[in-house]
This record gives sequence, structure tokens and C-alpha cells, in this order.
Amino acid sequence: MQNRTMNAGKLACLSGVLLFGASLFAQSFAASEIRIQQYDSNGNVIGVDRIKNSTATRAKTQKDSGHDYGIEPDGILVAGSTHQIKTAARGLGVTITGFENLTALDITVAELQVPKGRNAGEVLAALQQSAPGLTSDYNHLFAEAVGKTDTPRGFMGWPRSTAQCGTGALIGMIDGSVDASHPAFEGRNLVAKSFIGNRHNPGSHDHGTAVASILVGGPDWGGILPGARLFAANIFYEKKDGTRAASARALTKALNWLLDSKIQVINLSIAGPDNTVIRKIVEAAARRGIVMVAAAGNGGRKAAPAYPAAYDETIAVTALNHDAKIYTAANQGAYIDFAMPGVKVWTAVPGGGSYQNGTSFAAPFVTALAAAEVANGAPGSPASLRKLLIPNTVDLGSPGKDPTFGHGFIKQPPRCFAMK
Repeated sequence: MQNRTMNAGKLACLSGVLLFGASLFAQSFAASEIRIQQYDSNGNVIGVDRIKNSTATRAKTQKDSGHDYGIEPDGILVAGSTHQIKTAARGLGVTITGFENLTALDITVAELQVPKGRNAGEVLAALQQSAPGLTSDYNHLFAEAVGKTDTPRGFMGWPRSTAQCGTGALIGMIDGSVDASHPAFEGRNLVAKSFIGNRHNPGSHDHGTAVASILVGGPDWGGILPGARLFAANIFYEKKDGTRAASARALTKALNWLLDSKIQVINLSIAGPDNTVIRKIVEAAARRGIVMVAAAGNGGRKAAPAYPAAYDETIAVTALNHDAKIYTAANQGAYIDFAMPGVKVWTAVPGGGSYQNGTSFAAPFVTALAAAEVANGAPGSPASLRKLLIPNTVDLGSPGKDPTFGHGFIKQPPRCFAMK
């Protein structure tokens, strides 16, 4: 589907409601390594995919569509009872490197280390055949889903917020580390925790800081809900080549922490492959009323779906530029729900501010809107939040939901203004 601009009638309906950039709204993530997409305007990737087993068909399809995927050195992630996991590992002669008891979801996850000289794909295939009652997959790596014309609120044409806007709302984010000393977070309610372990060095603070500033940055930085309390989980580490990656295991630990912290709305500006263990956990979280908002992906319109955004239990957000045209590197597909600003968005970064491009920076807009609605008493579930937000969208594509823009652009500001 080709990119579209809004027609004159749609422009007219926005006139006087929001200022979405000067030109348009002035009027109105045996394989041993992953090549991970860096969510920037160039779509940088790293690593190699050599999967040759029952899971290979899925991985090959994704690679051929613009994605290259791989795994952590420890290789395999499995979910099930502790006894079943230990029995299966013993039978296959593999070592369990750690257990994670996801207490919030009543799920146990373990990481299995593939012995040197053995093929990870063959071990996974043997595990799936010998223990069909377990949910198992590679310990996939995920990537950050990655411009000053204005701050987030200014980009939207929303009024400058008060420092109290969003008070009472709880937001979770799973991303890179956040520079909590940045002036954008002075006086803000920020709780941070790392899940990368002791064997890795944390990645740079840029991506996580930018996403956090869109969500809860102070009024001078255009944060959408400055008064909200943000729980920021860091799952990204720096690889030897200087690039950043996050394991599926770290993602499971971060999700469990957020749920234990009673967070109902979570931002996931990350992307990777369809992982059966992650899918099981996302489904379990959704059944408990957890709203997960995810970046749609940066592989381009012919790329395979990016996860977790493509799971039905998440709300997928793509990126628009100032002219309401789709971001050229954005994924497209039936899983796209909404389209929000994601090109040249001015955010906080360590040492100051910077332009940002990518679906990573569009997702927080919907996360903040969802968090405000939940704080105002809306039912906490992906389906209910979609129904609540859809009537406030402007259709940017063919009539109704389409694979480029989803339901369209959400024009409403957060409900914190009704609480003043």
C-alpha cells in the first residue's frame, strides 16, 4: 500500500484541534547470533542467522522479509514446571543456567546452555520432541525499535502540561537504561531496575532516556504525563562490537517485575521474532488485564511482522512524520493499530536533547494515553483500550483499519486535563 496524505476533508476536521507539524496541521528482533535491527532511519542490523531445524522455517521467512534473527549464547528458553524442565534438561545432557519464577503470572522459565560442539537448533528440536508439554524456543535477542521541530506535546499540538498531569497513573517501560540525572526527570517519579545480569555491560542511555522523556519528562521537555510514576526496566546490554541487544530471558524478568509492581500499562519500544515463550507470557499478562503497547517495527513495508507488537494481545503503534505520511522504514501489516508521531521528535538524551526517528518514539504516545485512561477508571485490557481510543482517531488511509496506518492517528490529549 502506498503512503497517503490526509485528504482535504480530514484536514479540515482537525483544524483548530491540533498542530501536528508546521506543514500539515498548520491547517489542521544451530543459529549462534542475531542480526538485530537498530531502529533508526538507516535500519542498521548486526549478526548472522543460521537456524536449521523445525523453527528454521519461521526464522527464514522473517529473514527473507528484511529481518535477521539469532540467539543468546546460552541458547534456549523453556517454560513449564521446574520438575519437567529439570527432567528434560537431564535427558538431553544440557545445563540449566538459571530459573526465573514469574510469580505474577504463575509461570517458571529456565535458560538452557547448549554445550560447545552441539547445534542449538538440534537441541531445541530434540527438546520440543521429547518434552511437548513444555513451551520452548531460542533465547532470542531483541532490538530497540529506533530529527528539533518540537517536543512531544508540541508535535501533537497539545497544550504544555502541568507538572501534576498524570498524577496517579502508573507506567512501565521495558527498554534500555535511563539517565535519571537528566534535567528532564528532575522532580519526576522514576523507579529504575536492570535485568542484564553481571556478565554484560549496560548499553547506552540514549534510547531509554528518550522514550522515558516522552512518557514522563517535565513540562519543559514536553513529557505527556509528567506527574505519572514510571517504572523503567533495562534489558539492553552492549555487545563487543558496540551494538546493543536484549535477551528474551531478560524480557521475561522485566515483565514479571512490572507486574509484581502492579503496573497495568507497559511500553515496549523493542522488536524481535515470534518467540513461543514470550508469546505465552504476553498472553498470560493480557488475561490479567495488562495493556502492552509496542513499537510496530522498522523493517520497511515488506518486512515480516515484528514482535511483540504483532501479538494480538498488544497494541501496535507505527510512526508518522509531520506531514502525516508513514515513516519510510516502518513495518506494515494487519497488526498495526494506531499511527503517531515518530519522525523528528525532540527528546531528552544524555547530555541534552536530540531528534528521534522510529516507531520506538511513536509507541509512548499511545502508552501515555492508555495510562491516563486506566488512571481515570477505564478497564485495563488491550481490547477495551482499543475500543476507547478508536473513536478519537483520524483515518489516514482507506476507510477503516488498514495495514499502513491501522485505525489512524489519535488526536485526543490525555485525560489529565479533565482532572485539573
